[in-house]
Amino acid sequence: MLIFKMLKNDLIAKKAIHFVILFFIMLSALLMSIGVNLIIELSNALDIFFEKAQTPHFVQMHSGELNQKAIDEWSKSNKLVHKQQTSEMLSLGGNNLLWGNSKEALQTM
Repeated sequence: MLIFKMLKNDLIAKKAIHFVILFFIMLSALLMSIGVNLIIELSNALDIFFEKAQTPHFVQMHSGELNQKAIDEWSKSNKLVHKQQTSEMLSLGGNNLLWGNSKEALQTM
């Protein structure tokens, strides 16, 4: 009982401080819930994006000669492959890439 009396007297005497503390606790709870909601929405948006973009589940990079006919035959004969796509990658050397708008980079072209 003594603790409740002390707590009651403290709350009555320092109303402003307790109100400010309560305000900041409520504000932090609000910001935390907004952050969690943002993470959930971002996750859902990424799922929808990958679904619409039809990104592959498996990517294999290859260099050298490519036998597209053999790849097509293998993918048709394998029951685990639902869709197959072959894309040609662009090969760019590092000296063909520019970073920024520096005059030196533009003069080398």
